[in-house]
Amino acid sequence: MSYPRSSGAAVVLVLSLAWPGGWLSPTHAADSALSAQASFATGELRTALVDEWYDRITASDVEVVEAVLGSASPAVATAALTALSDVEVSRWLTALEDLPSPHRHLTGVLAKVDRTQVDRLARLTELIDPPAGGFSGDPARGENRATADTRELRYERVEAPLFATGRRASLDDLNQGRLANCALITAEMSLALYRPDLLAGMVTANSNGTYTVRFADGERVTVTDRFPVDEDGLLVFTNTSQAPADVDALWPLVIEKAYAQKLGGWDNTEFRWTADVLSELVATKTLTPDSGSVTIEAVAHWLNGNAVVSAGSRFGSDTEVGLPPAYSDGRLALGHAYLIVEADQIRGTVTLANPWDPDANHVELTEDELQASFARIEVSTIG
Repeated sequence: MSYPRSSGAAVVLVLSLAWPGGWLSPTHAADSALSAQASFATGELRTALVDEWYDRITASDVEVVEAVLGSASPAVATAALTALSDVEVSRWLTALEDLPSPHRHLTGVLAKVDRTQVDRLARLTELIDPPAGGFSGDPARGENRATADTRELRYERVEAPLFATGRRASLDDLNQGRLANCALITAEMSLALYRPDLLAGMVTANSNGTYTVRFADGERVTVTDRFPVDEDGLLVFTNTSQAPADVDALWPLVIEKAYAQKLGGWDNTEFRWTADVLSELVATKTLTPDSGSVTIEAVAHWLNGNAVVSAGSRFGSDTEVGLPPAYSDGRLALGHAYLIVEADQIRGTVTLANPWDPDANHVELTEDELQASFARIEVSTIG
């Protein structure tokens, strides 16, 4: 795909030099070149987006749209999209929704067009702001999802720095919300603690106010700075119950939303294992030892070797007979993920961080309690 970048622009430039004080100034020359490129791009897009028989476009048409917008400058891409009607743009977006990885085709456009077009695209497709209603409870907290408030949540813009001013990512930036995605939050906790450099490298802030997240498989997903809030205007997922104006660091919300878009919806981020999620965020190697025989010494060895040690608690009901004391006394929740952050061989204990306020909510277990309490312990090496 090529655009008339040089020929038309060169003629205008010669004329502007011939009449330096005339109406064809360098600014006019640049405007004329932009207009010509945008007009050409719009024509190419319209050709791909017209289907007189089915009102739908094919996968090859999608590739044409991607090639035109992908090779265009931000200004040209913005102007070309602006010239298209909502009906024309919707044909393209509807075709994307039918593809296995729609964000592969959409992410580059979202990262370059201006804010007006980003908001317009979000209005025309649910790929950008996935429906957020009906996720009002985490069973690990004892919340009954069957009777949860399922009213549709709205999206609101959150204006905050990607990382808190003057510091890297930290556990203080995280707090699991109404989604049962403790594995994702625990994976993010491990990166904030041990590899904040990788965490920072995952997210790029784009000039139009969007953010692009790069996952371990190389896929990039671009998200807006709009996140679900409840009827009181408070965040409902990561950093739950916090007012948007009080957010210090945006990265947890950005990664959570990008992960939801990558997987096809908020609900697809739930009920997963921490090591599996971590391997989708960054490259890892994982082993899963027999949780009933893991020793404090082994945990200390793994932690000293810079491994991430996560633990998935047992499943079932809190009325189940024979549950270990750590459940009955409230230290652990069923069906929940934890990050083991310390192993004290002298005292014979491990300390776990809970994704419900991980900076402050820590649990201490003896070796016997560790071996009796978890369905799965995972040891992941990053890189």
